[in-house]
Amino acid sequence: SIQAEAKASRAFLNLYLINYYGKPYQTSSASTDPGVPLVTKADVAQNSFTRATVQQVYDNMISDLKESIPLIPINVPNRLRMCKSAAELTLAKIYWFMGNYDQALLLIKQAKSHMPTSFESFIYNYNQTYASGTWTVTSAIENRQSLFARTSTSFMTNNSNDMLLAPWVSKLYSKNDQRLKSFSGRPYLGTSAFPVENLSRRIGPFGAQAPQGIYLPDVELMQAECEARAGNIEAATSIVTSFREKRMPADEAKVAVIEKNGLIRFIVEERVREFALYGWRWFDMRRLSNDPLFKDQVYEHKIYGAKEGKDIETIKLPTERLTLRFPIGVISRNPGMENNPYKLSSNKNLF
Repeated sequence: SIQAEAKASRAFLNLYLINYYGKPYQTSSASTDPGVPLVTKADVAQNSFTRATVQQVYDNMISDLKESIPLIPINVPNRLRMCKSAAELTLAKIYWFMGNYDQALLLIKQAKSHMPTSFESFIYNYNQTYASGTWTVTSAIENRQSLFARTSTSFMTNNSNDMLLAPWVSKLYSKNDQRLKSFSGRPYLGTSAFPVENLSRRIGPFGAQAPQGIYLPDVELMQAECEARAGNIEAATSIVTSFREKRMPADEAKVAVIEKNGLIRFIVEERVREFALYGWRWFDMRRLSNDPLFKDQVYEHKIYGAKEGKDIETIKLPTERLTLRFPIGVISRNPGMENNPYKLSSNKNLF
């Protein structure tokens, strides 16, 4: 069972690696698109690596999980360990990235049928946690919303003024959405508001950011999207409405969209609200880049002047930039390893 946990964890980490350094999954090209090296042998002397294809990486992750899931216990000592449900949800997420929403939905439902009882896992009701205006989660292992706790603390969003919530995202929240209390319109160590209206930085819940593991809000919105894509409008609406009722008053949580494509777009927009400044949007941008429903999406980044708040530059993100280049250290230690293309945008400072 320990080896099974390790293999499932390997698959979880490979899912991150392939979604940084391999092209977004596309059935027509995955078998030829270069991915990331696969480490499948316990050999510390191994010092030469080549890139597997995107398809090979996905096949390896699926194989690891299918082999491991039957051997992983339902209950593990704490949320730092990979339980059976977390492994099943990792596999569900892999299928979700591949656009296999039916298979992902089956696995989500299966995982929910035997959640661990050795530690608490649930989605916080922000109407309660933010009742006093502030809220602290002491550590990753104490975050009840994490089924498999992996956290990266982002000083770029909390203790600096470099990466900020875009004004258009701020406008997506309704008036009494409790998630607004997770942001501040005042610069770090500043005494007055940002010079740009609706610009803000994430300040909470302190200690919980940024969750990177198997995270229950992500699971809930994944399930809602899968139901919507299957045409199960009532089920999808019920899931996303119940979720929103934990983020705002019930009258604001209602979902008026009743048409399939509109509902899918609404759920993706809900993901923007829920995971703002957590770094999760990167993965949604990638997986939706080949989706005809989102072909009209244009991604850009604005740079504002620190004092006047003037729009200095707008950097448009070409599709090629959804795949990162390997660091120089990796390439230099592996002579002959192909790096991803060097793609400039129309902006001189984008590399």
